[in-house]
Parts: sequence; C-alpha cells; structure tokens
Amino acid sequence: MPTIEIVKESRELKELMHKIKLFLKEGFKGEVQEPKALIKYYWEASLKAEQLITMVFGKEGGFPIDIETLAEKLGIRLVLENLNEFPGWRSMNRKIGQIEIVDNLFTDEKMNMIYIDKEVPPFSKRYAIAHELAHYIMHYDDDDYYEDYCIMPMCPRNVEEIVADIFATFLLIPVRYFFEEFLLYVKRTRDEGRGPVTTERWIQYLAERSMISEYYVAYGYQQLRYVAYWIYRAWNEEKNEAEGEKDIEVEMTPDEREKVQAETKDYYTEEMGELLFE
Repeated sequence: MPTIEIVKESRELKELMHKIKLFLKEGFKGEVQEPKALIKYYWEASLKAEQLITMVFGKEGGFPIDIETLAEKLGIRLVLENLNEFPGWRSMNRKIGQIEIVDNLFTDEKMNMIYIDKEVPPFSKRYAIAHELAHYIMHYDDDDYYEDYCIMPMCPRNVEEIVADIFATFLLIPVRYFFEEFLLYVKRTRDEGRGPVTTERWIQYLAERSMISEYYVAYGYQQLRYVAYWIYRAWNEEKNEAEGEKDIEVEMTPDEREKVQAETKDYYTEEMGELLFE
C-alpha cells in the first residue's frame, strides 16, 4: 500500500499528529469549564480535525467523510470481527470497537489495529472507527496500548473517552461541511415552503448526510453549535459592538477574531450569517 505509507510517513503529517496528540491529551483540563475556554476548546478541536482531513484528502471534499480510508492512510489496519462472541460475558456492554497498538515480535514493527464488530449497523461502525482513531492519535507512539469502545454503558468512564467522542464528532462532521450543508438545507426548506426548520428534522438530515446515527449527531450537536457561535462572533463582533450588542460574558480578542476569520474565510459568507443565525 504505497500511497498509505507516503501519507503516514510524511513530515507534515507527523508534525500535525504530534500537535493534535498534545492538544487532545493536555487541552481538556479544569480551566475549560469557563464558558469562553470551553467554546475555544471545541473550536480548536474542530480546526485540528479539519486540518487532518484536509492534509489526507485535500481541500475538495464533502459528506460523508471516508473514515475508513483516513484510518488506513494513517497506518491503521481495520478488521471486522465478532467482538462479542461470548454472549454471557459483559452482555450489557456490547463492544463495537477496539484498538490495539503492539510491537510485532517477528519484524519489530508496530502494528496498529482497529477491530470493528461486524454485527453492528454501518453508521455505528463509522463512529466506532472515528472514536478509536482519536485514541490512536493520543497513543500512536506508545509501546503498547489497548482500548475498547462499547455501546453500553453510555456514560464515559474517564476524561479520555470524552475527548475521543469530541474529536470523533469533528472528524465525521467537519464544521465547514456542517455550515455548507445547513445553508443548503435552510434554503431548500424555505424554497419548498416546508419551514420552519426544526432541530429534529435537521439532525435527522445531518445524520443521513454524514452517515452516522442520529444518536451520535445529537451527542455532538451542542459542540458544533458552540463552534458555530464562535465563528459567527468572529465575523460579526464589530457590527454587534456598534449596535450595542457586545457579549461581555464571552469577549473575543482581536487576535482571536483574526485567526477564526483566516480559517473560515473560504467558506463563511454574509449570506450564511443572515440565514443561519437569524
């Protein structure tokens, strides 16, 4: 698989992977409980996920994200197996994904494997891969690592599981595609006279377009809304201040505004601002 190796071993990708690893492992700390810090964390997570997708696939793309190819191009082998072959063992905790990083005793090469339960629906498989891919980024240079992802229990057992879910959301629903798709959806709904747009219908539509279950879309939807708010603030802060609508609680600095504008200028438009943030 020469193409996979070229991407995996590129210097730029290695540098980006290292930056993402540090961000995921060190960024989600106590201070993100402050509203602005939490919103900025989601923004940075979304930005790094998009940078990874762009580096692997290029700037041209859209839904659904080819998460299997993304994993393979990072040097991960995907394997479909029955991960629940012992029905009496932890039967409530149905395992849908499992990652294993080990050294090959015969070749001294590192083996990166993501196992996916072959019995779960395709949309759940995609999320399981994205979730385990987030764990891989946090541990790709460990000597050995093992983790499994279960449908139950639904509550995370540690902070790393929360971080993996956050990053998985932005891998499968990049914010630029979220914006572009929402604009198309709003305009189509309006033109067909089917308004108003409801959250329930929009989430159902987004789940179909991104090819992940409505449960996982709903799980990450609040994070997507926080990032959308931050982008809107970057493009409308000066206008809002002039109209006396300054958001004192979450003030954006000029440097923060400039950075967000630079990262979103190729897809955010004034029309988006008017339709998406009525």
